[in-house]
Amino acid sequence: MKKKELKKRKDDVKVGLINFDLDSLSQCGKTGHGFLMKSYRKSAWTLLCGISSQDRMECFAKSAVQSSYADQVQVHLDSERSFFQYKLNPILLRKHRSQLIKLLSTIFKRYPELCYYQGLHDIAQIVLLTLPYSHALPLMEHLMFHRLRDFMLPTLDATIKQLHLVLEIIRYRDFTLYEYLKKADVQCYFALSWLITWFAHDISEISVVGRLFDFFISSHPSAVVYTCAQIVMDDRKKILDLSLDNNGADILHTYLCKLPSKCDVEQLIQNTCATMSSIDITSLPLDKLNISPFSSLRNQGPPWEYSHDKNGMVVFRLLRADHHDSGISKQDWKLPLFFHENIFTGCNMITAITVIGVGIVASQLMPKSSVN
Repeated sequence: MKKKELKKRKDDVKVGLINFDLDSLSQCGKTGHGFLMKSYRKSAWTLLCGISSQDRMECFAKSAVQSSYADQVQVHLDSERSFFQYKLNPILLRKHRSQLIKLLSTIFKRYPELCYYQGLHDIAQIVLLTLPYSHALPLMEHLMFHRLRDFMLPTLDATIKQLHLVLEIIRYRDFTLYEYLKKADVQCYFALSWLITWFAHDISEISVVGRLFDFFISSHPSAVVYTCAQIVMDDRKKILDLSLDNNGADILHTYLCKLPSKCDVEQLIQNTCATMSSIDITSLPLDKLNISPFSSLRNQGPPWEYSHDKNGMVVFRLLRADHHDSGISKQDWKLPLFFHENIFTGCNMITAITVIGVGIVASQLMPKSSVN
C-alpha cells in the first residue's frame, strides 16, 4: 500500500475512533486494510464489541463461582504449547502463556457451564497478542458468549451444523463446484479448524490473522462461515482440476485444509463481502439444518449491540437446553476413515476423539465434553 493511501486509511480509522462512529469503524474493518495497527485495534475491537470502560471494570469485579473447572488440565496443556508459531523471545513467551492460562481460567471459573474446546486458545492467543490483558479479558468473555457460544456446548452438534452451512453457501453461490465436491465425497470437516479458531490455527502470519479478526469483529458472526466457503470458491479452478483427475476424497480434503496458508487476505475479505451481499444469512437453510434460534448465527442488529444483552449466560443456557433436546451426542458422530490420518501438522490424536469414536486427527481443535 502506498504511503498516501496508508495515511488515508489511518485517518479514516482515527476519525471513526475519535467520533465513536461505529458504522464507519465497521466499514473500515471490512474494507481497505482493516485497522492496520495494534493501537487502533485495541480501541476498535472493544468499541465494535460494545465494551465500555464501565464494562471492563465490571468484568474485573466479577468473582469466580468455583475454585476449579472441568477442563483446567487441558487448558494448561494447550497454553503451555501456545504462541510457538509467533517466534517470541523467551520472556515474552512465558508472559503470554501465563496470561493465557489466567484469562481462560478466570472465565471458566466464573462460568463453569461453558465447555472449553481445543482451538479456543488459538483465538485467545491473537486477542492477547493484540490487546493488553485489561482489554483482552472482557473482549474474550464477550466473544465466547456472543460469537463462539455454538462451539462451547457439550457436543459437536452445533459446530457440525455450521460446517454443513459452509457447503450450503458454496451450493448457492457455485453449484458446479458444489456438485464436484459432492461427487468426490468431500465432507465439510476440512473447515473445522478454520471455523472454530477463526483461522488462527491455520495461518501463522499474525498480520493476516489480525486482519481477519478485524473483519469478523466488524461483521455478523456468520462472516466466519462465509469466509470458510469463500476460501474454497476462490480456489475453484485447482479444486475442479483435482476432481477431474479423479483424486480421492482424502487427497482433496488434505488440499482443502491447506488453503488458508496461501490466501490473499484482502481479496478473500472483498469476495466474502460480495457473497454475503448476494446471499443473505436469512436466505440460507438455517431451519432445515436445525440451527438453534439461540445460535450466534441468529444474532440480529449491528455487532456493537450484542453486548447490550447483559444476560449472555441466559442465552447460552437457552442454546444448551435447545441443543440438549435436539442434539446428537459425540458418540454418535461417524466421520470418514481417512480422518484417522494426521491432517494438521504437528498435532496428535487426543483422548476426546477416541471417546467420541470419530478417528479424526484435527488434534487440538476438537471440542471436549466438559459437562459438570
